[in-house]
Amino acid sequence: MRYREKLSFSIEMEEAISDFITVKIIVQPLVENAIYHGIKPSRVNGHITIKAWQEEDSVYITVADNGVGMDRECLEALQKRLADMDSEEHFGMVNTLRRLKSAYGDKAEMKVESSLSTGTTVTIRIPVERGKSYVPGACS
Repeated sequence: MRYREKLSFSIEMEEAISDFITVKIIVQPLVENAIYHGIKPSRVNGHITIKAWQEEDSVYITVADNGVGMDRECLEALQKRLADMDSEEHFGMVNTLRRLKSAYGDKAEMKVESSLSTGTTVTIRIPVERGKSYVPGACS
């Protein structure tokens, strides 16, 4: 790992969702964004936390970092790009959201929260789909 001395991470996942089926490669681009845009420009040792849990009929996945964060203007611009599915910037996030929307329609959501010097948290919400034999591009 390239940022070994500057980066630590933790993963917390509820056992109950270990058999959940979802679209491939939805966490990786979010972790890459956290490293490149949050941790790399930061002067402190970075930490990324990945969490996954179920609430009622939805599974939530968060990727949070303690990096540089974004000011309100940058956060609003990112949220607009996600809402418009505009991929000129933040291609990884927009592409991830497109794939989620393709698989789950309006049941899939992505929310970004951030503040300067505190970090950024990206939360994905997708419907529970246990036992499906095939979801396009899925891995279990």
